[in-house]
Amino acid sequence: ISLTDYTHRNRLCIPFYDRNKKIVFYQTRAMDHSEPRYLGKLGCDKTVFGIDRVTNDIPYIFMFEGPIDSMFVKNGVSLAGLSISEKQAMQLAEFPFHRRIWVLDNPKFDETANKKTRELVSQGEQIFLWDSTMPYKDFNDMCVDKKIDEIDYKLITNNFV
Repeated sequence: ISLTDYTHRNRLCIPFYDRNKKIVFYQTRAMDHSEPRYLGKLGCDKTVFGIDRVTNDIPYIFMFEGPIDSMFVKNGVSLAGLSISEKQAMQLAEFPFHRRIWVLDNPKFDETANKKTRELVSQGEQIFLWDSTMPYKDFNDMCVDKKIDEIDYKLITNNFV
């Protein structure tokens, strides 16, 4: 499949900045249900989305799978997936005093997130636990439903293991 196969589809381009506000990676996301859903910059290692917005105001970094979900929480970043690359690990190491908490999609609606949650807990990682009554697939769904553009980070810090 060539890149030209995707030129007529509605795609959102999401830039990933480094701490110096320079675009170092990008990912596109299909805005319909077409596949592939995500495409990254060819020949480049994934970087951390949102690393340029991490502050020292709070001692946490919240690690989301997708960039859109991460936009709704202060110090939210995205790994653009469920694992940390070597380059991403180097970027996160620039914040040695921040506590990292994984925030995956709601495992009630996503089997991959369910498996990854169990794996991370068994590795001793800190992870946000969705309340079983929450009817949302992810933070984006929650914000759309509640018509809000920010979720207080304390929702995460009050519900993690």
